[in-house]
Amino acid sequence: MGLRSNSIPRSIIALIGGRNEPGIRTYLLYKDGELLVVEAPPSTISQDGDYDQMHDMECWEKEYDYTLEKIQTAARTIDFGRTNWAYTILQPDGGCRIVHRNRPTFKVTYPTWAPVVDESDIEITKWISAEERLGIWKGQEVDLLMGWDDRRLKEIEQTMRAYRLLQGLDLTFEVLAHVARDGQVVGVVMEPAIGRMVEHCDRAQVFEAIARVESRGLLYGSIHQSNIMISGGKVRLTNIATTRLLTPEEKQYHWTALRLMFDSLRGGVNFMTPPRTWPQQLQYIPSPLAPERPRSSFVKIWFVGTNTLLFPEESRKKRTRTEKRLTSGRRPQEPVDEHAIGVTSMHSVSARLFERDHTKYPYSRTLVSRRITDDRKQWGSESALRLPLLPSYDSDTTCEEEDRCIEIGS
Repeated sequence: MGLRSNSIPRSIIALIGGRNEPGIRTYLLYKDGELLVVEAPPSTISQDGDYDQMHDMECWEKEYDYTLEKIQTAARTIDFGRTNWAYTILQPDGGCRIVHRNRPTFKVTYPTWAPVVDESDIEITKWISAEERLGIWKGQEVDLLMGWDDRRLKEIEQTMRAYRLLQGLDLTFEVLAHVARDGQVVGVVMEPAIGRMVEHCDRAQVFEAIARVESRGLLYGSIHQSNIMISGGKVRLTNIATTRLLTPEEKQYHWTALRLMFDSLRGGVNFMTPPRTWPQQLQYIPSPLAPERPRSSFVKIWFVGTNTLLFPEESRKKRTRTEKRLTSGRRPQEPVDEHAIGVTSMHSVSARLFERDHTKYPYSRTLVSRRITDDRKQWGSESALRLPLLPSYDSDTTCEEEDRCIEIGS
């Protein structure tokens, strides 16, 4: 028995997440309780010499979307549950072939201390991202942190290690259980991260909490207004996988980072919101129509009053006299601009294919650069924040710093 999710209809393929980075391009797909990582050739865009970073990022996104469209054309051939990994092979005629292969992944070996439960015992109610999920376990709401590739599985092990290092300081949300798949630990079940994000008025309380971390000889590397919460009047640190032993050269990190964070919060509010309130980030991938289906069956979307109706192009021209009489004198009906059709209204195959006739890259990349809706929408302002990401956990080092850019806005 595989995953259980009440937020994704049966027999529907959903794109849960993926990676679009130098040297790697993957798509995490879900269908009927089974996950499959589809790996495609990475981007060939070079970053050597003088280059336009924003232009290259846009090209990366277009390449990612283009490959996703190719995967959709081969959706009927994907065998979920057969293997944990698959690869795309682009054909000379422009088509795509999916090749299934089992791929060994990183094994979490850190000792467990809580109950180990199979992932099928947890019902997923919301996919915040490929790694962060909400669910129901033993009748109670829980937060899930899950690994699905080598990088994320290493982060799971580092999270377990960091939790034990911080245990007793009363600064983390409790780990309730470990999640296993085929006998291997792949995630943790945590109490719901319910509360509010840190504000400037919490300055003294947060400084005292970080002082306790440092007194234990540890460094918490995720000091940012998006990673510190106040729950039940207590400080709660999230993204704890960045916790490690403090070195003499890093003794000023905590206080410099805290000063910068609270300076940014001075005289304002924290526009970051708790992850549990973020919208579900997944995208449905309908199977393509049968090849023999005529293009004349494509549909256009029209507004009629307050309803959206679908009229085949030919039948629309054959309205009866009664229909013409009823609509006479009214404002002419105009087709909806295809660019105004969002992901929610594009679930039907016909509507998606009609939209694809007008744009080469129809898929919005809201999964690689996760979008967070906040109150600043009412002022119409958007910005990008640099947030600390979990460090790279390679075989040679566990302390390499990374950043990621999380886009804020609608």
